[in-house]
Amino acid sequence: MAMKPLVLIILLTMVVPSSFHLKSVSATLGRDFQRTNTDASILKLLEALKSRDENTWEEAADALTKLGSASVPPLEHFLQKERQELYQFRAVLVLTEVAPDHPAIIPTLLKIAKGRRIFDSEKISMMRRSAGMSLAGTPAGIQSLVPMLKDKDAFVRRSAAFAFDDPTEVLGALPQKRQAAINDALPALVAAIDDKDEVVSRVCCEVVNQIIRSKIEPLTSNALRLVRKRGKPINEC
Repeated sequence: MAMKPLVLIILLTMVVPSSFHLKSVSATLGRDFQRTNTDASILKLLEALKSRDENTWEEAADALTKLGSASVPPLEHFLQKERQELYQFRAVLVLTEVAPDHPAIIPTLLKIAKGRRIFDSEKISMMRRSAGMSLAGTPAGIQSLVPMLKDKDAFVRRSAAFAFDDPTEVLGALPQKRQAAINDALPALVAAIDDKDEVVSRVCCEVVNQIIRSKIEPLTSNALRLVRKRGKPINEC
């Protein structure tokens, strides 16, 4: 018995995909292939962050930064699994560029900045100092520097003091939220002028002076008020 034309058309449609369907499948496969290749490339870049060659890891960091948000999940995974602080620091520097408000940034930087060990090499000590200074890049990071100014380890206190130096040099150019965070840190900065460590004392004195010279309100007025309350002229620090 001959098959009715309408039934034949329906069956053929079920067996042979339309050109639209074929294009859709091709596009999906293409995206999956591209995603697989991208994931593999990111894994190679993350591995390159561990390179001893400075140019190699810096190029990898730059490439991850250019990938933008696509690099965030792999960086998160890397930070969770990696145990070497040097490599964590390199990864978190990239994360700071592509997702500056990411919740993993401040805890990682704090852990590195405050994790000094007696046998740290000069390279690792500089990394810890850089981690502390990197905290000054966001309002939340600035807030985390205040307890560091009171840490029992002079190295940690110095790192916090140095972290305030650069942003207070260009106070007028900072976003208001960072200015506000520095304003909130003023009591701790003025108190640190009397730190028993000379480096902490002198750096915090200069930071407070920079705030006063900036003429940025209410920071300048608040700094002057706290200095007067301290009972010693600012030029004595």
